[in-house]
Amino acid sequence: MQGSNDETVSRELQGRVRYMAFTCRSTFDVDGDASLVLTSDEDMKVFAYCAVMICDNTPSTPRDLPQHAQLMLERDKRCCHALEAAVRQRAELHRGGIDDAVAKIWGSYRPGTLWKALPASNSRWLVSHTAPSSSQSSQIVHFNLINGCLLVDGKQLGRLPSMIVQHPTYQTIFRDQILDIVPADIPGMEYATRGDLYGHQVSFALRSNDLIIRAKHKDQGSPVLQLIPSEQFVDDLPMTLIEGHAHWLNLHTSEIEIRPAENAWKSSPDNWRLQFAALGSSTLHKVQAGIIKLIDIRSQTWDMIAQRMRPLEDPRYIMVTCDVASGRAPLLKVDLPRYGLEFFIDEDWELQSRNMRNMVVDIVQSTGTMLGLKNQLVLRPKLHIADEHPRTVIIPDGRISYSPDGHHIRVTIAPEGSRFTYHLYRVDLDLRRLTGNVGLTSKLYQALLHAVTSGCLPDPLTGRTGTEEALHILHSAACRSFMKLCSRDTELLCELSSLSASRVWYPSHLEKMQTVSWASLSSLAQHHGFHTAAKSIMGYGKQLSAFSEGSPKVSFDLPPSTDHLLERASIRASAIYPTEFSLPLLRGDTDVTYASRDIPDKNAEERAFKTAFMVHQWPSR
Repeated sequence: MQGSNDETVSRELQGRVRYMAFTCRSTFDVDGDASLVLTSDEDMKVFAYCAVMICDNTPSTPRDLPQHAQLMLERDKRCCHALEAAVRQRAELHRGGIDDAVAKIWGSYRPGTLWKALPASNSRWLVSHTAPSSSQSSQIVHFNLINGCLLVDGKQLGRLPSMIVQHPTYQTIFRDQILDIVPADIPGMEYATRGDLYGHQVSFALRSNDLIIRAKHKDQGSPVLQLIPSEQFVDDLPMTLIEGHAHWLNLHTSEIEIRPAENAWKSSPDNWRLQFAALGSSTLHKVQAGIIKLIDIRSQTWDMIAQRMRPLEDPRYIMVTCDVASGRAPLLKVDLPRYGLEFFIDEDWELQSRNMRNMVVDIVQSTGTMLGLKNQLVLRPKLHIADEHPRTVIIPDGRISYSPDGHHIRVTIAPEGSRFTYHLYRVDLDLRRLTGNVGLTSKLYQALLHAVTSGCLPDPLTGRTGTEEALHILHSAACRSFMKLCSRDTELLCELSSLSASRVWYPSHLEKMQTVSWASLSSLAQHHGFHTAAKSIMGYGKQLSAFSEGSPKVSFDLPPSTDHLLERASIRASAIYPTEFSLPLLRGDTDVTYASRDIPDKNAEERAFKTAFMVHQWPSR
């Protein structure tokens, strides 16, 4: 029931539990000497446990129950009245049965004083005090022999208030989980979980809209932990250690353990630990084949490294650590967890990649093409292998946006999700181009970046403008070497198609004029051939989909266009683009001279003009 968030399902489950408890308790409803059915602690445990289950799962107004359920409830009350004296006597002499029942319901119950019945007129109530501990105070427990009501410190067991359940701190670790609670026995706390939760008893308290959550493991002598809201560490820790993590403060040692959200209730020596120092500097470290310390995000070291990595990753997600292992010098490492990339400072004080051996971050962050692209990281080979390996550029995969920047364009990439993918391209100086893997997605992404970074002048590396290089890639055989299109491929094709300026007839029914919609790119970059090339690749992929198993999971639709107007634009723009990227000019009588209305084309108009002109020039005498 605690795992159900549906009110209807929860009520149905409560009914099932209630019926099972009724059925179990009915086995005690026998004729003759009632004491004969309560001869062991196990009998008492079953009797008391079922009583509490019936009480907790019966609505406050029994009249709302079905008729047969009301009948079962009345029979159970009659049975309880008949067994009241026997149960009270057994509980006072042999406490084990009641203790076991309460412990089954309330996981952190600590048996203390003997169970005693209250004075007459309240003799149906049994009372006991739990045993105190170093961090927990004693609590008063009442149990009603007739209706099974169990009270702790005078409060009935129930559910957490909505203000706590809806609190962001609660949602972070428990989400929509519904917990059964009892009054807390930890000083300063209000509620505690009835049973163990992942081996812990969890306590809650709401103070000035701040939710306090504390947890104590069921093992004897375990420390009390307090959950620190993640937002408290913003601007103090990398977001990698904030998002998707639970931060537990040990109230005894004042140490904070940072646990992954999927293991929020399990301590591990591999977790990061923040130790506060009254004198000196606090440290954040973890033990893993040595001691790894986190570099403060406000330090100059972190700032210098973050500046180098900023084109590829948001500085808030960069992890800079110092690996202090015995027997060797400290090693400064840079982790980009969202990309799965690692770097380290080598013996030449260069930032070297651990994923690509002998490649270091280049000071010159330009490849000679894709000018205006801000999100890229260029690597070069170490000097002693410079002739063997070309320079490499890492470009993240994500949503591309562009805006004017002076006389050129500024292109940025916004990766999406919690894990990022990237494309690797090598700078081939012999072929004068960027070469990547042979996958279609990599080729389409490269073509799109060339297209949006295009200018009026050729790129130094390729000798072509970005538009020409993009069209060259789209027309190559590499963009026809695939078995099927994935969703990312169709997204890229739609983006490439939309680069062509939108041309529609105006008015649409006359087809005499056109309306052209331009994007914020240079007009030269909005080549009419992008739509045609994307349409060709999309059509080829649609044909291949007939050989794929099952129905296609991608859409083969492109932004609408008017082919006649695109063809006309291609013919008119052939003078400013190379021949291979434009249709040739048509010959013959296709072009006609525009006849302006201001040019006379009739003899009568010409004669009227001459006559009026002569009258105007007529001499006065």
